[in-house]
Amino acid sequence: MPGLRVISFWKGSDMKRFEIPYEMNGRPLKLIHNFPFGIDDSRETRCEIIDATLSRLYRLGYGGFVTNVDTREYLENAENWESLRYAVRRGKELGFRVWLYDEHGYPSGGAGGITLRDHPEYEAKALVEVTGTGLPGETVELALPAGHEKFIYPEAGKTAHAKADANGIARAYAVKRLYEGTHAEHNVHESRRYINVLDPDAVRAFIDNTYEAYRRELGALFNEIEAIFTDEPSIMAAYLNAGLYPGRVRDEFDDTMPLLPLVVWDDRLPEKYTEKWGEELLPHLCELFGEPDAANRVTRFRFFSTTSEMYENAFFKQLGDWCDAAGTNFSGHVLLEEELLHHPLFEGNIFRFISHMGIPGIDMLTTLPDGILRQAPTPKLISSAAHWHDRHGVMSEVSAHMQGGIKPPLGVREMKASVALQRALGVTYFPSYYSDTAISETEFREFCEFSANICRLLEPASGSRISALVNRTLLLYPIEAAFASSFGSGDQLGVRRHSDDERRLEASWQLLNRELLLSGIGYECVDAGSLLEPETQIGGRGVYHAGSCFRAVVLPYMNFEADNVRKLTEKLARAGVITVRDEAGTPESVKAAVNALRAILSDKEGILPDGTFAAAPVNAADADTPLIISAFYDTRHFKLAFLLVNYTSAPLKGTVSLNLPSCWTGIGPQSHAVTVDPDDGIFKCSSGSFTAVTPDSDRTDYTFSFEAELRPMGALVVGFN
Repeated sequence: MPGLRVISFWKGSDMKRFEIPYEMNGRPLKLIHNFPFGIDDSRETRCEIIDATLSRLYRLGYGGFVTNVDTREYLENAENWESLRYAVRRGKELGFRVWLYDEHGYPSGGAGGITLRDHPEYEAKALVEVTGTGLPGETVELALPAGHEKFIYPEAGKTAHAKADANGIARAYAVKRLYEGTHAEHNVHESRRYINVLDPDAVRAFIDNTYEAYRRELGALFNEIEAIFTDEPSIMAAYLNAGLYPGRVRDEFDDTMPLLPLVVWDDRLPEKYTEKWGEELLPHLCELFGEPDAANRVTRFRFFSTTSEMYENAFFKQLGDWCDAAGTNFSGHVLLEEELLHHPLFEGNIFRFISHMGIPGIDMLTTLPDGILRQAPTPKLISSAAHWHDRHGVMSEVSAHMQGGIKPPLGVREMKASVALQRALGVTYFPSYYSDTAISETEFREFCEFSANICRLLEPASGSRISALVNRTLLLYPIEAAFASSFGSGDQLGVRRHSDDERRLEASWQLLNRELLLSGIGYECVDAGSLLEPETQIGGRGVYHAGSCFRAVVLPYMNFEADNVRKLTEKLARAGVITVRDEAGTPESVKAAVNALRAILSDKEGILPDGTFAAAPVNAADADTPLIISAFYDTRHFKLAFLLVNYTSAPLKGTVSLNLPSCWTGIGPQSHAVTVDPDDGIFKCSSGSFTAVTPDSDRTDYTFSFEAELRPMGALVVGFN
């Protein structure tokens, strides 16, 4: 990549300017946790190893790397800091983008154990339900379970006395340190205790021992750090991965400790709950456990929305504010973001968290296109939040973890399809755990060039936003219903006993994302709180935010409707905004809702899907909709562009029809159409035809149709100027 050209982008709210060589833009970033130093290597040998490693990355086609100070004597070894400074300096000389990784492995927050070594009082806590039996109305004495700290209700101490209910069950509530049975114990890196991410003091200690250390030790080189990557922080409030033990144990665990039903706890929770909801929490603790009903769903909604707010302010806001002030981007991803019903247990309202991240992200642990489509709600939610909050981009930590790594029959074809599909879902940066030795160097360079081409072709013209929105439909993120559907459990995460209506809530969210994507209806996700903020205007048959106009809102099936959701639906109705609701949370009801939306958008607003594909019968693939089509407005190269991705393992040949919102893009018969194959980046004139579509007497849009051929798992960019 000789003769590097330089481009600029502006970072988030404080407008920090980063100079990025154009040739590096869009290329994967290699995740390097430790350079391969020997224990007794001299300074000169370490420098030679760094030089050789980075030169190889350059030769393979990477655009940069994500790294941390060496994990031996983590954060506390002067020689390791010297090596990191050399790596950053050499990386910038090669034109690389350089990010920092904020932890010794994961989950982020513990600083490899240093945070709790220095402040054991900051360890995560759980509230558990302890039960006993007796005659109805009888007072039962309950003993504190082994390994637990104390009871807090109905009385404080080492024992508790509780009255048995009509079924003869007495209940009391105790606090314990949150370690055994959780992700902190059972992960693939290291068993170690975890911090209380609801506690701003605990997170501040992590900032002091990690973020401040990087700024201090890197000195002027810190100005070259584009982002800091945080990895899988979480509330930890569930048991999971039983039987999975990492090869390293920092903190001994006691697997004889009973794993009682739990929710997250913080000593300030009762006060925060009362401030927010005007009622005491402790008398309602029993409503956080057991079978759902109308009354306890209100308590569950209030409890988990409170923990979400505490987590947001303690962790995401603090780290985001620190990164803004330091002139870099806060990046990374949370734990188990793939399922809606997991959000309250490990995070909360993820859509709100994104407002504090310069480059929010996900991890994509599969390389198979059908697996990525199943997980499409995750990148779509994060990229939607990044659009809404005007973040710089969206990153995806890519790997083939679920396939055990890249190995036959997986290869470069699947790696490229993974990037293409995620780019269609709004991802812009790709930190990579892909092995660059499992395939040939030629194939890996091919993968990097493909990633660079597809990202550059679709990057925004201004450099300050991800892109201008073409999408005209909003899908409500039903986090309030998820809060109300969460509860304390002693079960493993994968077998938690959700009610039928809770499972239908999850199904509705997952299936609506999939059906909207496959239907070609351009959409964004949004939460109710954001739609009700003063910056968003609802009126005149539309939702208006940051220069974008949305004509329709899709409501998933919800088994609980919070006051703000009720207020929102009433406001949408008064404004005449098209509102379509999934009534049942079944595959049939989801399809019916999406079909109804498509018909209403076409008939009332003249809004058509981004595009359609009609396969030639002899080459038809084994999929109902084998082509994903996503639109991008005002890119660096095109006024309007479409990304087409064949997510099947069969070649596609047929007619593609792209719908052009000519009335506001100006694209029409006078425009030039080109196609670009991201494999080679060559622009070719497209021979197709424009057809006028007249929604009403004051407006004429156009459809552009052409014959297309796409390789199995291939992609194509079609651009108009």
